[in-house]
Amino acid sequence: MDGRWGPQTTRALQDAISSVTDGVISDQTRNQSSRAIIGVEFGNGRNGSLVIKRLQRIVGTKQDGLIGPNTVRALQKHLGIVQDGVISTPNSAMVRALQQRLNIGKAV
Repeated sequence: MDGRWGPQTTRALQDAISSVTDGVISDQTRNQSSRAIIGVEFGNGRNGSLVIKRLQRIVGTKQDGLIGPNTVRALQKHLGIVQDGVISTPNSAMVRALQQRLNIGKAV
């Protein structure tokens, strides 16, 4: 649990929510949130990422498959931490909280 969102965190999330487990978050637009994640494939964002759509459904926000401030804020609320809509770098309290849940086998 290093607070950095990289391929291992993505794989654990994908596995926990029954998505393709490849460690990649696909078809993201460039924004502050997506740039803070290692292992993002940038594209036009038309389709977004299946794992992010499933995460968005769990945290109760718009399911467009794009990780941005609204998704981050909803995930922060879901995890019970300060909601600022930002994935801090080099390490993030939100990512640490997500990693802790994934490490104990919680789906999110």
